[in-house]
Amino acid sequence: IIRKEGDIVFKIRNLTVLGQKRPLGIDVSPEFSYQTTENQLSRRIELFENNSLVWDSGVVFDDETANIKYTGKALKSKTFYSWRVTATGEDGTDTKDSELLTGIWEWDGKWITDSLTPYFTGSNEFAHHAASYFTKEFELASEVKRAVLYISGLGYFDARINGVPVTDTFLNPRFTAYDKRVMYCTFLVESLKKGVNKIDITLGNGFYNSGVIDVWEFHNAPWKDNPKLILQLEVFLSDGTKQTIVSDETFLCYDGPIVYNELRSGEKVDFRITPSHFRTVEIARPPGGKMFSQYHNGITVEESIPLTPYKESGAVSLFDVGKNIAGWAFCEIDAEKNTEIKIEYSEQPFTFTGKNTENIACYVKSCDFQTDTVISNGGKSVFRPTFCYHGFRYIRVTKSKNCVCTVTAQSVHTRVEEIGSFFCS
Repeated sequence: IIRKEGDIVFKIRNLTVLGQKRPLGIDVSPEFSYQTTENQLSRRIELFENNSLVWDSGVVFDDETANIKYTGKALKSKTFYSWRVTATGEDGTDTKDSELLTGIWEWDGKWITDSLTPYFTGSNEFAHHAASYFTKEFELASEVKRAVLYISGLGYFDARINGVPVTDTFLNPRFTAYDKRVMYCTFLVESLKKGVNKIDITLGNGFYNSGVIDVWEFHNAPWKDNPKLILQLEVFLSDGTKQTIVSDETFLCYDGPIVYNELRSGEKVDFRITPSHFRTVEIARPPGGKMFSQYHNGITVEESIPLTPYKESGAVSLFDVGKNIAGWAFCEIDAEKNTEIKIEYSEQPFTFTGKNTENIACYVKSCDFQTDTVISNGGKSVFRPTFCYHGFRYIRVTKSKNCVCTVTAQSVHTRVEEIGSFFCS
């Protein structure tokens, strides 16, 4: 190896905090990690707030690069910090920077719920199956420099600002025993603008408000209640000021196209329904659990598999993904108004009639199992379930002959980075 004088061979890479690159919303003491290309002789980690030094580990002579604990003063809520690692090896010294954002300790927002949804009364027959929709318009006085959304919506939420999803992850927040622990998410928002903006939140039942009788007794869970949300949007403007939008009585709720959603039975979407019956929200009782940040990787679509039918008969098409996955069917639909498309999922091959899901459907004692339904408003539309997932290899689609339905199987799981591989005979 020929090296020129002054070449730096020793390099720092892959900076993480608590295992995450540039984490958002951490609510525990940081632990810093990084990798080096060669053996490390010494290290130094510094933490800054607005370029002011907050903590300095000092120069430490060891080869430790993983889970180095922060030992400074307690960090502030909702604060961006930058951190720098300087390390030395036999072939030189290198420095790398990264950043983190702390979580929210105290909320200005309130828990809100749909004012027309009755509270759970204890009856197993009760279920509010439709999704809950919330909206608010607000105005920003100048251009946006940076914006952060802190949000929790139970059971699951879908959040959009000016029509743009705030994340490419799904089924947020993570399932917990909600009367003991509630997760919230933190997102950087890039779709805001000077002038009038709109935030829209849709809530699904998830594990929080299960109306399906199953062997796990989630329909009798001690935390069961109506879907509810809390949020706080902090907007830092170019003129140096900050505006904060919070969930409160100024939000409106309304009726929307997801008329049924249950985690294990599926979703029904009626595209003929446009936002209607706008009404005020109600302040909700909190779910009871302590709030914790969900700063780790979320659930994303990790593989999309275009499908063609392996069998067709009249209005029924059968699809084989080729392997068992957790996820859903992403459907591109072109149909006449009022056309109904039924999408069923199974781990075993379908016939043109019959269920063939007995091996897993036996755990659910009410409602259809792993079935999505779409009602077209006419023309082209796109469907994938928002608040459920399915375990399947086979898909059966039932529709009218004049309806075109292109199916792509999407496998979803927690986003994980591949860090190695091996081959064997």
